[in-house]
Amino acid sequence: KTDGTPGIAHISRAHRKRSLEVNSADEPAARTKADAAVEHAMRADLDIVGELNVSVKDGGRVDVGHAAIVRKRSSVVRFALAMRTLAHSESLVVIDLGRMGYLDALRLQRETHERVVEGRLTRAPMTVFLLEHAPAVITVTRRAAASTHVLADDEVLAAQGIERVETDRGGDVTYHGPGQLVAYPILDIERLGLRVHPYVRFLEQCIIDTLAEDGLAGIRDPTATGVWVGADGVPERKIAAIGVRLSRYVSLHGFALNIAPELAHFNLIVPCGLARPVTSIAAELGSRAPTLDEVKQRVAHWFIRETGRLTAG
Repeated sequence: KTDGTPGIAHISRAHRKRSLEVNSADEPAARTKADAAVEHAMRADLDIVGELNVSVKDGGRVDVGHAAIVRKRSSVVRFALAMRTLAHSESLVVIDLGRMGYLDALRLQRETHERVVEGRLTRAPMTVFLLEHAPAVITVTRRAAASTHVLADDEVLAAQGIERVETDRGGDVTYHGPGQLVAYPILDIERLGLRVHPYVRFLEQCIIDTLAEDGLAGIRDPTATGVWVGADGVPERKIAAIGVRLSRYVSLHGFALNIAPELAHFNLIVPCGLARPVTSIAAELGSRAPTLDEVKQRVAHWFIRETGRLTAG
């Protein structure tokens, strides 16, 4: 490690164990510090999967059991017709993918992640993908209890045209479908000067600032990631979910902001493992709600502005 902080070789949050295997250079003080970080990560329940090069002090979940899946590089030509550049700068390109299946988008994320890592020394542009998932999909992480939070069997899901896919991000169970804006930032967080917790706050702030343009107050919940809305600053209804993965300090996955999805589909799961209501911009604002394309433009320009600010100088 280069930051002088011992890394974690394995944390199994699936069984909520706090046993650690730290690097061979560890010592009692380092182990105490690591234990405290793990306890904090469990308490905060951050929707994060990381790898060995994520610092203990960040409190992120580090799990070599979820090591990056390396596959042969496949062609992305088939995606070319669906891609549209929404905004760009010297350090970032924001691409609109339109509607895309979950596994195709995951494959594209992994290929782009490799290019961002490989282009680190030349400071090649990073990428943010914006899209809707179609067909609708329920994604289930490898967390032990995650599969129990899917309340409908495969036959019921198929009847409603909903896929079920296992994913390698952090967190629990989520739903993605038309009417929901999904953002997949493939960002070098080290280049942005961010660590794990600040990166999650960065994503939350994007959502909060986007909602504010329509007078809707986004709220953080100190006990759970994501963005909420509610009266008097109380996080009552979840309007956006966050689940990320970090590999070699470059992010994958991201957030899902509910613009006008089919909210009844959330009744098929326990969203993010939390038995709390889910809402959307359309449900909150009615006829005053912006279109998905309008929100997409706001998010694109937010990422351009904020990554530019963080990389300046």
